[in-house]
Amino acid sequence: MKRLNDDGKKLSRRTNFVCAAPAYLKKYGTPYTLSELSEHNCLLGTRDYWHFIENNKKAGKERNMRVSGTVQYNSGHSLVDAALKGLGIVQLPDYYVQRHLASGALVSLLDNYREPEESIWAVYPHNRHLSPRIRLLVDYLTERLV
Repeated sequence: MKRLNDDGKKLSRRTNFVCAAPAYLKKYGTPYTLSELSEHNCLLGTRDYWHFIENNKKAGKERNMRVSGTVQYNSGHSLVDAALKGLGIVQLPDYYVQRHLASGALVSLLDNYREPEESIWAVYPHNRHLSPRIRLLVDYLTERLV
């Protein structure tokens, strides 16, 4: 999140999806509410909580929900691989799971609780001149993360 005395450049956008392989859902059932996640094996990344928006009649209320499971990786690619093998449910950004969702290898879950699209920013202090290397990096990321 940008602070008042920072400058930044919007690099891209992302949406997080909760998903699982059809084989996992056939064996363990499909969660339809956030509370049902406690009955499932959640594949963990670097955090032990997932972020949701409760889209009810009130304004969307943000909610961080602690999840647990038997698998934890610090790699999105490893988490996708575990989900594809039917080891559990995962929450990952679209750029990891979109093609698997499109092919049916993964199924999107809890769509009513999905966060809105969020922006990815390069943020830097506004009162400092950016070095040419940092400027090149920001420009490179801007081109690649479309």
